[in-house]
Amino acid sequence: MLEVLVLITLRCMNLTRISSDTIKPLNSLIGPSPSFLSYDVFEPKLELYLGNNSLRQIPGRMFHLEHLTVLSLRNNQIKEIPQAMGRAINLEQLNIALNGLRWLPYEMLTLLRVPRIITSIHRSPNSFVEPLQSSKQSSKLIENIIKGTNVGLAVRGFPQKVYYLGRSHVRFMDVEGKLMKGPELPTVHDERGEQFSKKDDSRLIMRFIGGVDMAPPDDGPNPPGNRPASYAPSIHEMATKKWLAASRAEQEARTEHDNLKNMLFKAREVYEMEDALRQCTVCQKEFAIARTEWIEWWIIAINDIDSGETTMDPRDAIEDRVPLMRRGCSWRCVPSREQ
Repeated sequence: MLEVLVLITLRCMNLTRISSDTIKPLNSLIGPSPSFLSYDVFEPKLELYLGNNSLRQIPGRMFHLEHLTVLSLRNNQIKEIPQAMGRAINLEQLNIALNGLRWLPYEMLTLLRVPRIITSIHRSPNSFVEPLQSSKQSSKLIENIIKGTNVGLAVRGFPQKVYYLGRSHVRFMDVEGKLMKGPELPTVHDERGEQFSKKDDSRLIMRFIGGVDMAPPDDGPNPPGNRPASYAPSIHEMATKKWLAASRAEQEARTEHDNLKNMLFKAREVYEMEDALRQCTVCQKEFAIARTEWIEWWIIAINDIDSGETTMDPRDAIEDRVPLMRRGCSWRCVPSREQ
């Protein structure tokens, strides 16, 4: 089989933004095999290097590149990876180290299911959210990690060193996306104590402030107060989806209500990042405003799976603990007790 490699390097160019319109033509760079190769088996591969820039976000369309096999986003200022990450089915190597990431999308697990292709994920250092040490469950897990036994829960369909550890308490949001119940999520600060999201493009070492309690295994998420939970979308949700579809997220919201304007601004921001509506991680429906969200901690030692080792070094287990963000479209879209 003949491999044709297309390598694109945009390192150290002080890029602050890369749009979906920039990414879209990259698929056409790898077309049908040339005429002189027409009788050979043709396997195109795309390697994209965007390290050492000042990117704050990347478009979801990047993960729709069919032939993308290597992606390096090392040493940028990216705060969140799009949910579309799970669509990069041919991705073999990923480098997202040295950014401002607090978690990765839950859809990352799609890349790890057997049979898998991805062989290398470099994700540290980042400012990932950790379970607070005061959490009894977290302390027990750490104790097991130190002993090197009973580390997490092996999940069917994943390689040997991919384990589910536990989750945070569920955060419930109102129709405008404001938190009504659940833990506050920590923010990333720089070495001078200023929030990462408000920084200029200068290089500073980021540090993590705070953490989140891990929920007990038998925790059953309950909505705020005695309000009934429903799968039905709110009027805000339906109107926001219509507005995003009609304006393609380009027009300004014409309203004098600050809360509504902020809601639409955040929805448009997510829409631009994902280049689509997000999907609920429970019922798979599309949504504009998340009504629930929670963090799951997994041990993902993907770089060691092919090493032949059957045991896990305690320090590696802690370093390989990764927070994955899950979001739901309704108050009924929550984790089950059995999980």
